[in-house]
Amino acid sequence: MRAQLRYFFTSRAFREYWSATRTKRLVAIADNGPEAAFFRLAEEVYREPIS
Repeated sequence: MRAQLRYFFTSRAFREYWSATRTKRLVAIADNGPEAAFFRLAEEVYREPIS
């Protein structure tokens, strides 16, 4: 999953989308549901330096 997210985040459009929808993600999901776990993982990958 991390590798696929890293690939997605190489796209400028996807990175912009992820950044633009951050607030809505935080409001729309339960803190401990499966979506929250996925979003936490994706956010970790998003914050990694792009190589």
